[in-house]
Amino acid sequence: MPQGTSGAHSRRAVLASCALLTAGVLAGCDVRLQRGAPHIPGVPTQSPPADAATLRAMLLRLRGLAARAEGVGHVGGATSSAGHSSAAKPSARASDAVATHALWAARLATIHHQQATRLAAVIATEGISAPPSAPVAATGTLRQLRDLEVGGVGPRALDGVAGVAPENVPMLCSIAATQGAGARMLGAAVSWPSVATPGPAALALLSDVRGCVYALEVIAGRTPLKQRTLIAATLTTMYAARSRLVLAAGSSAPPAPVEYRLPVPVTDAAAARRLAQVMLGRVVATCASQSPSTAGRVSQVGAVVRLWSEATAASWQWGVKPVPFPGLRE
Repeated sequence: MPQGTSGAHSRRAVLASCALLTAGVLAGCDVRLQRGAPHIPGVPTQSPPADAATLRAMLLRLRGLAARAEGVGHVGGATSSAGHSSAAKPSARASDAVATHALWAARLATIHHQQATRLAAVIATEGISAPPSAPVAATGTLRQLRDLEVGGVGPRALDGVAGVAPENVPMLCSIAATQGAGARMLGAAVSWPSVATPGPAALALLSDVRGCVYALEVIAGRTPLKQRTLIAATLTTMYAARSRLVLAAGSSAPPAPVEYRLPVPVTDAAAARRLAQVMLGRVVATCASQSPSTAGRVSQVGAVVRLWSEATAASWQWGVKPVPFPGLRE
């Protein structure tokens, strides 16, 4: 065989070997090509992230919620500030309710805008193509907004949250919790699905709920009877949560401590409010920390989101500034 031909064959062999070696290294490192890139034998193409559909749907939902809340806040605020000149003037209580709901609609608009912005960034980081950011008209009624917020913690929504990867569960649970809390601040009653409290998380949640109940009882004992409306409402919510957790923990539940060391001494009304904020914040934070363990189990996700939502709404009522992801680091 001529020398030139032998050299050509040698170069081809070397190049083929290098190509195979490169493909093997890339495959071993699980390198993914960009979506839509030409297929190269031996190099796996990028597959759509498992959570793509759920995250995209949540982003669209948040955009719609933000626009609807903005519209309700604007119309309600204008109505309440303009006054009523007709003979059929509403009562002072009804007028106050309109103003309060308008205020919370405006706050929820800000929250949902911020959530949508953060979620869009997460979607981009995970290599998911975000849905088009077409403008959404800021229209709708308070009732429609309530229904949308309530729908965020319905069975279908919770099923979607439970189906995402564990690393995405806290974010979506936090978003769901703000929708449940938002519905409550708008005067809607949330009919929670029949869910079981998560076993692994029950003890951690129970400890904080018991501490919160104890603190609220101390606050109640040092507050005049006529000023206990908010205290009584919060205690009712926390008593129910405690009962659910005790039932879930069963024989694993330790006896409740006789007393707790309170982080804030109740010396006056301002200190009492601060104590309630701190204790409710602990419940919210524990819900966040326990949420990854609920991935894949819709009943457990629902139980955590319920407590998360109720504690968040109560903390807002006690004066905690609403944030887009309560319990999570911003």
